[in-house]
Amino acid sequence: MSTSNIRSRAYIASVLAAALVFTFNFAPTNLMAASDTFTNKIDQDTLTTIAELYSISEEAAVDRLARETEAAIILKQINSLSISSYAGSWFDESSMRLKVAVADPKDLAVLELFKVDTVVVNHSRSALQNILEEVVSRLKYKLNLEGSLVTSFVDYRLNNVVLEVESQLVDAVNSELQSNGFSEVVTVIRNDGHNVLSTGSVRGSDGTRNLTWQQDPGGVWPCSIGA
Repeated sequence: MSTSNIRSRAYIASVLAAALVFTFNFAPTNLMAASDTFTNKIDQDTLTTIAELYSISEEAAVDRLARETEAAIILKQINSLSISSYAGSWFDESSMRLKVAVADPKDLAVLELFKVDTVVVNHSRSALQNILEEVVSRLKYKLNLEGSLVTSFVDYRLNNVVLEVESQLVDAVNSELQSNGFSEVVTVIRNDGHNVLSTGSVRGSDGTRNLTWQQDPGGVWPCSIGA
């Protein structure tokens, strides 16, 4: 996967997360009512941004935001179940529904209670998170990656760990992953130079989040900008 695709996905996820501007505490039976309430509270700037981002009409943007809101409400309910093989969720643009990944087919039965699409994958989210932590720790120890590891996160759609490293270390990282049996579950992308992450205004206390958080919107802001 190219660096541009990863960053494009992260940007889209960040815009969609920003659109979900209230906390979801509704039961599944109230999903449509909650979506209707949200639709009536969309501010014009958000509506214009979504319409421009996807090259759709404002009417279609309202529908998309309502469906994303419904998906976020369902996700909160699913997260409360603590499914052991849960492997992540994302909004599927083709079906306009929440897509939920699990590593154990036995867990599909409980998901039938919700209006979601499902996929069975090889690794649970917790397993991938453990792999991410182990891989990053090993690489920092063996290759002294401090400052050369640009990003590292779990990609739910790939069911994979993603590392973005500076170009001069890509071969060494791949070799280390191969020797430790991680090459099948870790994707390495090349970074040819640090990128400008934002050209907008930076204001103290603005919320910040990493790529893993952007794939699982609806939580608290873990960090904020200090001035």
